[in-house]
Amino acid sequence: MNKTLLGITIGLLLSVSIIYFVEAIEELSETEYEEGIFFLITGIVHVIFAILLGLKNKKIYYYIVIGGSVALIILYAVTRGDLSDIGELGIVSKTIQVGIIASSIVTLLKK
Repeated sequence: MNKTLLGITIGLLLSVSIIYFVEAIEELSETEYEEGIFFLITGIVHVIFAILLGLKNKKIYYYIVIGGSVALIILYAVTRGDLSDIGELGIVSKTIQVGIIASSIVTLLKK
């Protein structure tokens, strides 16, 4: 079961990183450099933690992933002025991040 949860968490981390890379490309092509760089770095960090979990699978990585995902969800909510600012990729990424949080919590409870 733990390997299944690990695989799910890694898959979700890699999935959301792809979304962030797509967002980065879109923002950088629209000369929104600050947002583009933010999305690029966020995508890279997700890939790094997917690799770390795959190699070492330590509890501290799950805590960091949970905290980072919660922070990104809060940041997203705070930066949206109204409902028209909500994009499809944003909703998908936040849904995946809720899955990352859930799978990480379940993994920590089972360790």
